[in-house]
Amino acid sequence: MQQKVIRIGYQGIEGSNSEVAATRLAEKCLKGINQVELVPLVSSEEVIEGLYRGIVDYGVVATRNSTAGSVKETLDALRNRQPELVGTVILPIHHCLFKKDENIRNEEIRSISSHIQALRQTDSYLKQNFPDLQIIEIEDTAIGAARLANGEIDPHTAVICSKSAGQKRGLALVAENIEDNRDNKTEFRLFKVDEQHKKTRGKRMSSPLVSPDYIIEKLIQLGLIILILVSTWYITKSKLPTWATAVTISGYVLTVYFFVNLIKKHVFNNSFVGYWKYYPIANNAHKDPSQQHHIPRIVEITEEHDVFHLKIFTPTMGKSYISAVSESVSIASTDPLSGKLVYKYKTDDNAINVSGIALLDWKKQNLLSKVQEMKGTYFGVASKEVGSMTFKRISKEEFDNINTSQFLD
Repeated sequence: MQQKVIRIGYQGIEGSNSEVAATRLAEKCLKGINQVELVPLVSSEEVIEGLYRGIVDYGVVATRNSTAGSVKETLDALRNRQPELVGTVILPIHHCLFKKDENIRNEEIRSISSHIQALRQTDSYLKQNFPDLQIIEIEDTAIGAARLANGEIDPHTAVICSKSAGQKRGLALVAENIEDNRDNKTEFRLFKVDEQHKKTRGKRMSSPLVSPDYIIEKLIQLGLIILILVSTWYITKSKLPTWATAVTISGYVLTVYFFVNLIKKHVFNNSFVGYWKYYPIANNAHKDPSQQHHIPRIVEITEEHDVFHLKIFTPTMGKSYISAVSESVSIASTDPLSGKLVYKYKTDDNAINVSGIALLDWKKQNLLSKVQEMKGTYFGVASKEVGSMTFKRISKEEFDNINTSQFLD
C-alpha cells in the first residue's frame, strides 16, 4: 500500500529560513514518514489557515527571535486558535545584504527591502551603514531575493536574506552576517490540528448532529428507565406481601440513588482530570516586557479519593521542570454545567519563589462531557503579578511534545 504524502506548509518560499526549519522539524518529529512534501505558503496566516482547511497536514511558523522578540504575524494568525504543538526547533539566523549584480555600485543603492523581522534584527547595521536609505517591508526575505533577481523591483534596491537564498538566485553579495546579535536565533514551531477541526475549502466539513457524550447520556437515562420498568414488573408479578414490597422498593430506590450518585461523582471528577496548556498574560505585560510569557505552561490535574492535585510544568531547552504545585484545589458548581475552579499554588524552590492563587471559570456541554476550557485570573503573591489565563485541554501526546520541546526564553 502506497504511503500517504505528508504535506508541511511553511512561511516564505524556497530558500527561506522557514524551509530549513520545516526540514529539521520533519526529521525530528515525523520519524518513519518517508513521503514528505514542503509547501511554501508565504505568511503565517496562510500556514495556519491551510492547516484548518486541510490543505496541509502540518504547519511551520516562526514564533520568536532572540533579538527582535515575538513574531507579530504569527501571534495574529494564532489569535483565537489553538492548534496542537508537535515540536519546536531553534535555528541560528544569519543575514546577508545582496544587490542585483556587480554593475550596481554600493553607493547607487537607494532602498533596502526585507521582512520586518530581518529588518529589526539588522537595525543597528542599517543605521550605521545605510542611514539615509528607504526601508521597504515585504512578506518574506527569500521573496525579496527572487523579485530582485527577476527584475520585479527597482534594480537599485538591495535585499536582506539568507546567503543561500541570494546565491541561488545569482545576486551579488554586499555583506554577510549583518545581524546585530551574533548569537541571533529564531524559534520555529510545528503545529497540526485534529481532523474534526479541519474544514474543506469554502465550507465546513460535515459533523454529526449529536455528540457522542449526548448519546451516552441518553443511553444511561434509557437504561435507568428500563431498570425501573423491569423492577416494577417483577414486583407486580411476584405478588409480594405489603411489607416485602415496601422493603424491595426501598432497597431498589436506595440502590438506584447510590448508583446515580456514584456515576455523577465519577463523571464530575473526570471532567477536570487530564492535561492542560495555558499562556499567562500579565496585566502590565505591555509595559514590562519581563512579564510577557511566550512559553506555554503545561498542567497535569489528577484526582485521588475526591482530592484534586495540580502540577504546573514550565518547559525549557528540551526538559520541563515543575514550577508550581497546588496547595489546595476546590471546585464549585453553580449548576450542573458550570462553575469555578480555584487553586492555590506554591513551589519549594526558593530560587523561583512562586506562590499565589488562581480562579478559573468552567463550563460543560452536557453532564457527561469533559471540561475543555477554563478561563480566569491569577494573583501572584511572591511576584506581585496579576494577569489572565485560559486553560485548554490537550492530549497526552501534545503534553509530552511540549514537555520535550525547546523554546527561546
